[in-house]
Parts: sequence; structure tokens; C-alpha cells
Amino acid sequence: MTAIPINHIPSHPEQDTTPEAAYYLAPPVIDEAAWARATATAPDYDPTRTDLLRRAALWDRIALACPEHTETADTAALLLIDTDRDTTGADTDARAYVRREYARWATFAPDGFFGRASARQDCKGATR
Repeated sequence: MTAIPINHIPSHPEQDTTPEAAYYLAPPVIDEAAWARATATAPDYDPTRTDLLRRAALWDRIALACPEHTETADTAALLLIDTDRDTTGADTDARAYVRREYARWATFAPDGFFGRASARQDCKGATR
């Protein structure tokens, strides 16, 4: 697996993460869509913050390819921001926030989460 430069994730909230950098480790959209459907239809489903983040990222990725889904992506992003209300600024670009949060989460996701070893790196950029 190719090493991911640790500096692809902004260290300050006001910096934006490009979609390419944010979703570098993301599984294919079709796989995430299947996960979203399966979890949403499970009895007694109670979404976690990670679920909301993954759904918002999924809709962001879909809207990037199909702009007619922008409103749905914005709604999903705002739901995540509402959940994170205590840690976000009022002037936050909702979808940029999703990208930053997804990039951070995906970079440090547990080993095997994406069906492969994580891309955790030390401060010098070496994959651990």
C-alpha cells in the first residue's frame, strides 16, 4: 500500500481538505452505499457519530459526481455538524467540515476497518 503523507490532513480547522485527500482511503462508493442501506434497515438502528460521518462523506462523494444530490449532501453534513455542535464554528462550510473529519477519521481508523491495514504514520511520514 502506498504511504499517505500525514500532511494531507489540515492541522487547523480553518484549512480545507480536498475531496481527493479526504477520501483517499475511502472504500468504493458502492460499498459504502451498501453499508448505509444495510445499517439503516437494521432493527433498532441508532446511528453513532461515525455512522453520521460515513453517511455525510458518502453523500458528499455522490454530490461531487452528481451535483443534483448537493442538497442531500448538505443536509447530511449539517446533521453531522449539529451532532458536533460544541466543537464546530458557526461559519463552518458543512461539506468541507465533513471532508476534514473524514480524512482524520479514516487515517486513524482501526486496522482492518477498510479491509486492509490502516495508514497510520509517525510524525516523519513513515507508515507504521
